[in-house]
Amino acid sequence: MIALSELNRFKESVKRTVDEKKPLLVEIARYLYENPELGSEEFKAFERLTKVLEEHGFQYDSSVLPIRTPLYDWSRHKSSAPFWGTPRVLEIPISVYYKFAGIRIPVGGFYFRLLGGPVDIRLVTSVEREVGIAVFYVHPWELVKSPPVPVALPKRVFAYHRIPALRSFEKVLGAFPWTDFRDSLGALTELLGETGNHTE
Repeated sequence: MIALSELNRFKESVKRTVDEKKPLLVEIARYLYENPELGSEEFKAFERLTKVLEEHGFQYDSSVLPIRTPLYDWSRHKSSAPFWGTPRVLEIPISVYYKFAGIRIPVGGFYFRLLGGPVDIRLVTSVEREVGIAVFYVHPWELVKSPPVPVALPKRVFAYHRIPALRSFEKVLGAFPWTDFRDSLGALTELLGETGNHTE
């Protein structure tokens, strides 16, 4: 359990950082406003935000989920293999399996809760074999007994179906020797090359 005092310190740290970065955040918001793009073609936004990460010393990002949903469309990516977002920021997409009846299935999230841990174990194995790395994602609220906030249908069906999913998560967690992006970064950059060419 996280102590309340520690949580409050974290909140204050976040507030201070937002205040310090306010000019930059306003500049980014203005840029996005002045360069509108269709929901499925946010190329300028991706380039600008990734550039900001590079300028602040970030080495990797994991924001791309290469599927199409009512909220966004990254289906132009034909693989969930890592690629260079900028010459120095590696984009590591959330893993997606492509060979299940022509449907792209993310490793984690709603499909994880819908299909259960054993299916995700097979998906992780297949994706890792194909692209060299498998990224499994889970939201913290998917592991607790009660959802954080009430939401209306149909979003409630997708967001809170089969919660909590702790047992399924434990099955996936126990099936592999997991690591984090920091430990994987060296091998991935060596695999893709030391200089980024925005390869997708």
